[in-house]
Amino acid sequence: MGCGASAAKDAPNLKQYFVCMEKMLDSTGELDAMELMMDPAKLEQVEKDSQKVIEECKEWASKSFDHHDKDNSGHLDVAEAKRLFGNYVTLYIKFHEKNDVKLVKSQMAQALKLMAPMLEMLGADAKKELKQQEKAAIAEIHKKMKEKRENYMSNRDTMDEEAFKTLDCSKDGKVQKKDFVDSLTPQTDIYNRMHLALGLMDAAELAAEMKSAMGPDEGCPQQ
Repeated sequence: MGCGASAAKDAPNLKQYFVCMEKMLDSTGELDAMELMMDPAKLEQVEKDSQKVIEECKEWASKSFDHHDKDNSGHLDVAEAKRLFGNYVTLYIKFHEKNDVKLVKSQMAQALKLMAPMLEMLGADAKKELKQQEKAAIAEIHKKMKEKRENYMSNRDTMDEEAFKTLDCSKDGKVQKKDFVDSLTPQTDIYNRMHLALGLMDAAELAAEMKSAMGPDEGCPQQ
């Protein structure tokens, strides 16, 4: 598995997929949940806008499938899928290392703003403590992503094999485009199972994903 730059060069459409995912995160991160609950029309528009971005991300996933389908067979064989998995893991970790840190900083900024009067009363040490908490949370993100990267590098053959089995819905040694695109569509069953197979999710992260899931149960059935 190469560095982020080489993965982006080898998988330009996959890079754009993550640009699209970042767009979706940025748009939802700016929303006020309480305001949406009080404004059904705005909520409906937000859902429509989100669906448009999801469809755009799926288009990039589809193009990435075509890019990795080197023999233009319409499916991915083991070698083609293995190359795709390596690129995906590299870019996924890079994406989350950046955006998870951004989320922590955004949440801390909101907390400091909301707690400003209280922090003023408590003095400088209270604000300093919150900043230390932010620093620790960011360090934990980097540590976790480093562990995911090293785990994949150490167990790549096994993980790639499990991911391939997850996407080989017909059990004929081939990955079809629809199943791959579904596996890159968050809040679907096959997305969760592929990310578990590649070590990009653990049990706790899967539970959190399933708790927030609102999307369709797409993907091939478990065997």
